[in-house]
Amino acid sequence: MKRGVLLFFVVFLVLSFMLFSVISCKKGSGILGPGYVKPTPTATFTPDVNYSVLIHQEGTPVTGVKLDMVSDTNTTLTSTTDSNGIGSFKINKHGKWSLLVNTFDDYKSQVFIVEPLTNTFYAIDYGIPKLELNLVSGSEDIPVRPSSITYTVKYHTKFERIKTIKFDIPAGINKNIFPSQTVSKDGDEITIRIDIPKSFENYQGTGANQYCNIYAYTQGTASIQKTTISNIRTLRKNWIFNVTADYYFMTLFAFDKDNGNTCYYAGIKNVNVSNSTNLFLQGQLKIEIKEFTTYSSANNTTVYSGLSDRCMPDFTLYTCCSNFNYGCFNVLAKIKTNHDEFHAWRDNMGANGYLKVRFYDDLYFDVTRTFSTNNGWSWVYYHWCCTRDQITRASCTCKNDVSESCSFWDRFRCADITRYRYQRINITK
Repeated sequence: MKRGVLLFFVVFLVLSFMLFSVISCKKGSGILGPGYVKPTPTATFTPDVNYSVLIHQEGTPVTGVKLDMVSDTNTTLTSTTDSNGIGSFKINKHGKWSLLVNTFDDYKSQVFIVEPLTNTFYAIDYGIPKLELNLVSGSEDIPVRPSSITYTVKYHTKFERIKTIKFDIPAGINKNIFPSQTVSKDGDEITIRIDIPKSFENYQGTGANQYCNIYAYTQGTASIQKTTISNIRTLRKNWIFNVTADYYFMTLFAFDKDNGNTCYYAGIKNVNVSNSTNLFLQGQLKIEIKEFTTYSSANNTTVYSGLSDRCMPDFTLYTCCSNFNYGCFNVLAKIKTNHDEFHAWRDNMGANGYLKVRFYDDLYFDVTRTFSTNNGWSWVYYHWCCTRDQITRASCTCKNDVSESCSFWDRFRCADITRYRYQRINITK
């Protein structure tokens, strides 16, 4: 009985204590502390992330490009790519952002959707634009007659980029481009037709029959540099003009011509073109002077036509010197000077010159070739006399200088003096 009463009393004390504690908490007192037990709130995540954007073209960094980052709440951040092509941002907001890459080097602005807190580095390869130059019609082996060649130029670019297509084509070739010279998107294509005139010759290549290399390139408003260059197409001539001729550059003094002043002459003779190929001449080959230029320490002079009389004066037959005779030329040009007879045979003036000769037919063939030589001077050929009165061509001599002996009462006088530079020249092209 006593033991049961004791157990009841212990249980009653425990329950009373527990009830007292709960009531005390509700009232703000008791051993569990004042007031209600409030849970600690969870802290808000506020990141501060370094976000980098790399702009490059196949591994080459692009500097100075302005970048904008715009959040969905219109927060805008700005950066510019450095020497490594990287623009940096401080991002503290979750979600998607719009990355605006502003225009550069004629590229249009581009927008990319990014999530900076998911991936803190973003690289954009703009690639390197390319031009593809393809033959459509015509032949790149150029004949004597006029011809036309048509090409297409296709533009390849990863992003829209407005550029003007230009062509590196030699002077003398006409070009027609359609529909326009401007491209911007990948796959844009333009067509160019080049018209090559008859007997076109504008040698820019390294080969014997190579006219030139032609190519397309872009040149936009942002730069005058050739920023993109196409593949190269080579034009070659399919004909060869092979001309061989005897070229003479001559000085001549005659007491009874040109007021007794020295004159320069140049001409070619014994012209042979039989080793030419694919000329298909129409009618007879014609030859005329386009230019004759002399140069020396005394004077420089040019004439642009030849003589109608293409024979040297008759007195230039020197019977005393194996019947040497200039004779007649296919073409002959003359330049008068105001110099005396000594210029006809002294070489300390270094006189020389060149002759530009036009060869043409009745239809398509029409070219110019230049003849010159650095060969030394010939002997001096002259007619002379010993006289007290009038000058005659009584005697002739050929040697290295002009000097003769006369009697005491006679005077040595030259009637004419000549010498020449000579070379048999072959020009093949």
